[in-house]
Amino acid sequence: MQRVYDCSVDTDLLTGFRQAKVALQRHEVVVIPTDTVYGIAVDAFSPKAVELLLKTKGRERSVPPPVLIPKVETLSALATDLPLEFARANISALGANVDLLEGDFMELIGNLPQFDLIISNPPYIPDSMVPLDQEVRDYDPALALYGGEDGLDIVRDLVATTKLILREGGLLVLEHADGQSDSICELLLENNWRRIQVHPDSTGRLRAVSATA
Repeated sequence: MQRVYDCSVDTDLLTGFRQAKVALQRHEVVVIPTDTVYGIAVDAFSPKAVELLLKTKGRERSVPPPVLIPKVETLSALATDLPLEFARANISALGANVDLLEGDFMELIGNLPQFDLIISNPPYIPDSMVPLDQEVRDYDPALALYGGEDGLDIVRDLVATTKLILREGGLLVLEHADGQSDSICELLLENNWRRIQVHPDSTGRLRAVSATA
């Protein structure tokens, strides 16, 4: 047990905050009591600190404590691994035979095998556009949404590189935003893709393009 600082005393308050900052930098746990409740502070980006927090609280990872964060951007940074965790859980529940790879596609591509089919739902929203769907707007991380000034930065990379890992005659399918199909078709033509087709969604809006290597 480390020293307890009485924050009603000005000198203790200042010293306590300084020592708390040092403790957090050391990946230690800081307890912050109030009149009715108490909080536990750790560096949420430190695995060592998070493990110590769970041990202090006597919890397993499956029963994590509630977390207070200062802003939405912090949640986006903390939640980057959640999609893979949910995917693993779904794969296990379904008994499916699926290999998950995590990383930058442009870095992984050199170690990937040849495929017959590649389907991608890349970030395709232009940086200046606000998503209409409130759930997407309020909760989806920016990394999964925005694709540059015109929304096609990632699409350009995919169009230019996926031929390297598609077998002859293999199919590439790209989801996209409203109004992007013509631009994507032009990109595919410029990169010598064949049998380019545009596909509507269930509402009749053009939302995907396919092409053959």
